[in-house]
Amino acid sequence: MKKILYVTNHEVPYRVEFFNKLSKKTNLTVIYESRKTNIRNRKWSESISNNGNYNIIYLSEKEKQKKFSLKIFKYLFRKV
Repeated sequence: MKKILYVTNHEVPYRVEFFNKLSKKTNLTVIYESRKTNIRNRKWSESISNNGNYNIIYLSEKEKQKKFSLKIFKYLFRKV
């Protein structure tokens, strides 16, 4: 099974649906910049469900302020 690492800024409904479908055929890990966002309805964020079988990683707020987070390399080069 192929391994995919997807890095994005925040959760949105259409991406979550895409990730759920993609995770059925791949070993998917998604890295989000942060857990919270001001542009999404809080009820949606709280009710979001991970129907797929993929791993979710949230970078810290401190890492979010950088243009590029070196913490991503930790996930790129780890053995799973």
